[in-house]
Formats: sequence, C-alpha cells, structure tokens
Amino acid sequence: QSLSPRTIITGRKLDYHRHCRAEFGDYAQVYQDTAPHNSTDLARTVSAIVLGPTGNVQGSYKFYNLDTGRQLVANQFTILPMPRNVIERIHSIADAQRMPAAIIFTDAEGTIIDDAG
Repeated sequence: QSLSPRTIITGRKLDYHRHCRAEFGDYAQVYQDTAPHNSTDLARTVSAIVLGPTGNVQGSYKFYNLDTGRQLVANQFTILPMPRNVIERIHSIADAQRMPAAIIFTDAEGTIIDDAG
C-alpha cells in the first residue's frame, strides 16, 4: 500500500468525496448558518467562487464571496454552472481593481517573464 506525501506528513488520508469536490474558479452557492433558523428574511446561500480546499478534516473550502468581496470558509456548498451575470460581476471587479486582461508572470524581483523564450 502506497501513501500520498500529504498522508506521510500529516498522518491524515484524503477522502476524495470530501476533499476533491470543487476546483479553483468553480461557481458555488455556499450555505450560511443563519440565526434564527426559522427566519425567511435572511438568505441561506451566497454566490461565491471556489479558491481551494482548506485542508481540514471536515473538507471545508475557501471561497470568494461575490457580494462582499471577502473570503469565507464553508463545508456545505453546491457547485453550479457559472451564470452570465456572475461572469459580468467578476469582470466588473477586475476592472475596478485595474487587473490586466491576461495573467502576467514575474520573477521574485518583479521582472516580467516573457513566454516567447
């Protein structure tokens, strides 16, 4: 029986169904614990983009909340096809933050690494 590097270092095995449920950039509806639980006025889910797993035993993931712009952590979520309005929202956030149209790779000193060679 072979062990993964993670299992060797942490002593914990990965559970595919718990730790590999989503990929970076997936769109998800993330369930929030609302109090009181019988209130119909509060949203029970938020729209978010998957940032990646936290690595904890519960299988929680980090998300970018599209409403607040803040990071949140949850282990209850549903991956859905990305709707057009979410794509437009992500583009508006990128424009507001003056992000470049493409990914730019740099070295440790900030020098741009040219893909041309």
